[in-house]
Amino acid sequence: MSGTQVSSSVPLNILYDSISGKTGIDLQSGQNQLLQQQQDIGGHEMEMASRLAGTLLSQYTTPEARAAAYPTLLANARAAAPGYFKNAPSSYPGDDATHALFQLGTSSAEQFKLGQAGTAIPTPGFNTGAAAPAVGGGTAAAPGDGLTGDREHDRALIVARESGGDPTALNYVAKADPAAYARGATASGKYQFVNSTWREGMQLAGLDPAKYPTAREAPEAVQDQVFNAVYGKYGAAPWQKGPKDWIKDEQGQYQLATVRPAAQPAAPGGGVVARNPGAVQVAGPGAGTPPAAPGAGSGTTTAAQAPLPPDQAKAKAAATGQPVPVAGVDGLWALPSGGLVNQLPATAQAQPAAPPAAPASPAPQPPAATAPPLVAPVAVPAPDEMDGNHLTRQDYKDLDRAKRSGMTGPQLTQEVQQRQNANLARQEKYRGDVRQAQNDAQAANEKAKADAIAAENLRLSQEGGQRDTERLRLAQQDDQRKAEQLRLSQAADQRAAEKAAQEAKAASRPVQGNDVDAQHESYLYEHANEIRDGSASEEVKRQYAGSYYALQQRGGQALQITDPNNPGGTIAATITRRLPSSLPEPPGGALPEVLTTPGAAKAPQMTEPQSQAAGFADRMVNALPIITDTSPAAMSRWQQLLGKVPLAGNSFVSSEFQQHIQAERDFINAVLRKESGAAISESEFVNARQQYIPQPGDQPAVLAQKAKNRETVLANLTRDAGPAYKPPTASSSAAAVPPPPKGFKVIQ
Repeated sequence: MSGTQVSSSVPLNILYDSISGKTGIDLQSGQNQLLQQQQDIGGHEMEMASRLAGTLLSQYTTPEARAAAYPTLLANARAAAPGYFKNAPSSYPGDDATHALFQLGTSSAEQFKLGQAGTAIPTPGFNTGAAAPAVGGGTAAAPGDGLTGDREHDRALIVARESGGDPTALNYVAKADPAAYARGATASGKYQFVNSTWREGMQLAGLDPAKYPTAREAPEAVQDQVFNAVYGKYGAAPWQKGPKDWIKDEQGQYQLATVRPAAQPAAPGGGVVARNPGAVQVAGPGAGTPPAAPGAGSGTTTAAQAPLPPDQAKAKAAATGQPVPVAGVDGLWALPSGGLVNQLPATAQAQPAAPPAAPASPAPQPPAATAPPLVAPVAVPAPDEMDGNHLTRQDYKDLDRAKRSGMTGPQLTQEVQQRQNANLARQEKYRGDVRQAQNDAQAANEKAKADAIAAENLRLSQEGGQRDTERLRLAQQDDQRKAEQLRLSQAADQRAAEKAAQEAKAASRPVQGNDVDAQHESYLYEHANEIRDGSASEEVKRQYAGSYYALQQRGGQALQITDPNNPGGTIAATITRRLPSSLPEPPGGALPEVLTTPGAAKAPQMTEPQSQAAGFADRMVNALPIITDTSPAAMSRWQQLLGKVPLAGNSFVSSEFQQHIQAERDFINAVLRKESGAAISESEFVNARQQYIPQPGDQPAVLAQKAKNRETVLANLTRDAGPAYKPPTASSSAAAVPPPPKGFKVIQ
């Protein structure tokens, strides 16, 4: 082999044909293709059954109607697809089974409706055959879509199809592939508005688009308002299918591709786009007639595309902007993105070629202030690309070296099978890793969104609590103001009532006038009969006497008379007025004719010893009742013990004990100072206490004897004070008869 140059770029088909064991490899490949075909047939049948279930659920509104239509639809489906639906029940299996069948078989373009009970999107081949009337911009609805042009009817159908009534729903593409959101998969909310349509709808509804950047962030009532505005301008056109839809490539990522012919658009105007990102606009700025396919005139279509080898199919798909079938594998398509997909929707496989679609501009991301940034899936390294034999370029190089090194045919066959199995395992692991990365990113995004929603709900709840507190405070202030106004109003009413009563009373008086004399005289005339017949109350008698005496003293004659208490002196006097005989005298009689205030009689003068004795006597008179009243406290041994506590003893004893000790000192000091006139020794004070003051343990006879001693001492001091001494006494009670006015005295 020396000197032989081996090219590293040997054509794959020649290299592979030269490998011994090609027959075994072809057999293995044929088995794999047969298994793939069986799987495709099963998938086709499941998808067709799902479409039949979707037609029943969307076109027939009651279980009875679905049961009646089921036999005819099943027969049509069997006729359209011979060999399918062999095991389908002959009668309607019920709503639960139909819902489950629809969810299990929904195609990839409709996966976002999985789990939405009662939701179905009929597809061509299984519809009622009735075309919907034109709606919105004048574009006829696709046959069997169920939209009628009645807003409330279409609202219910659109909500059931798009979100199942969930105002926070996110489209199925962004859920399965979060990175697709940046590529335009922004539909969300109850009506699955894409962000551009949502912003225009907010403006049509007279709302600020910045307040709710995406539909799913807005309250359900706002979404309903935007739907009304969009539907009012465009009808149901924004919810009709466009020529493009989301499909998966071999890496499991969603890509936007043309899968159905474009509908003829309405006349230019408006600015709303179809629900599917990248769909042809049915109305609004930029909407117009789609360009014809290359090489075809108006109203013509091209023939079905012929399958091409993988590399050529990918190149053509990238150049034309639409899928191209791949030769050798039934149902395999090359995408404009460069990837491969196992199956396209039936409506996309026989469509005419179209010019490359303009790249869809990514929809604006939700503002960071209202939604957390999306987490992109972790990038998973892709394995080396395989051909239709599940071998890579490196495998062919290695097999070529192995053959040159002398590996036999069976060994090569075994090596090829091992490499094929390893490549398939790596491919399957790669797909699993991609799915796991997508699931992890989706979970992280959902958690971030849930955390943001929870934080926003907490903020709104706190703001609501603050607003409630403020409203309560304002309501309380308002109640206080109302209460104060009511109080002021009531006070004003009371003053007005009192004034009216006074005016009425003044108007009814016998004697008119507001001066004091007129008021007294009027009172006397009002109650004269009551005084005369004795029916007057005590209060009337008292006031009658006061008014009578006041009038007697009005206008009296002043003069000087002799002071009866001081012969030779004179005092001022007044001759009282006599009132008319028609006014009876008060119960105490009228005032005397002469009123005067005699001077005080001169008291006899005391000598100095008498004055001292009088002072001691006063102290004894004040102390004796206290000693008598508090003697039980003084006789308490406990109180005596507490009083001897150093420094704080006085704080521990009772108030009665303190009063007794003070009265005791007054009494003993008065006795001893009168007797000795000098300083009192401690022994003298103790002896006097034993002689006059009750002590703990004193018997009743001793207590009586000590009380007698105290009275004797007081009597001696009173006698020493002389006849001018007057002991302090309590004031006498007031006379029963009303006294004369201040400064006058009745002369008997």
